[in-house]
Formats: sequence, structure tokens, C-alpha cells
Amino acid sequence: MCLAIPGRIIEIFEDHGLKMGRIDYSGAINTACLEYTPDAALDQYVLVHAGFAISTLDDAEAQKTLATWDDLVASAAAEGTDIFGMPLSADSSADAVPAWPESPPIEPPESDALSPEAGHQPK
Repeated sequence: MCLAIPGRIIEIFEDHGLKMGRIDYSGAINTACLEYTPDAALDQYVLVHAGFAISTLDDAEAQKTLATWDDLVASAAAEGTDIFGMPLSADSSADAVPAWPESPPIEPPESDALSPEAGHQPK
């Protein structure tokens, strides 16, 4: 399932012959291909899926969608989770960072684990 969040085009450029754009999602900046939305222009909102802008939105529609996302985030925060159901950190504010479980540290291999003396043969 794709949860499209409107992003505002802040830069348009060409890369290897493709129309590309830098997209601002409320402060998170990503790059997307604009070839499927050839009329997309600076300061316009787009919906992006898998790195491709798939539609443009007028400002009113984008603001309505963003307000719905804000309501969803606030509702989840009131229940102590982010929008994906992960528990929020102790302060549980709407701006809180999710309390992701910590991953165990990754131990490097023994220094000679890949040496011929340890039985490793290059392919």
C-alpha cells in the first residue's frame, strides 16, 4: 500500500536526460523523477510513488491532504503511537521520535577469519 504524502517541488533539474525534482515533504528533502508529470513546476505539489511523481496537486488539495495527515499523526500520538503503531518515546508528544527497539551491536569478524590459515579460500 502506498501512503502518498504531498511534497512541494523546490528544484527542477535534468539528470541523464530525465526531468528530475527535489521534493520537500515538510522538511524532508528527496529527489524524484518528474517525467510522468511533465507539466510539474516549481512550488507545485506532487504525489510520489517509488521515486516517480505520479500526479500533481493544486495548493488547496495539497493543504487538505496535509491537514488530514496532521490529524492522523495527532490521533495516533494521543494513543501513544506513531502512525505505524510503534510506541512513542516517554514524552509522547506529537513531535516525539518513535521508540524503535535497539539492534544488538554487530561484532566484527576475527581479524584472521578470512585468512587462508583459517580455511578461507578466495573464489
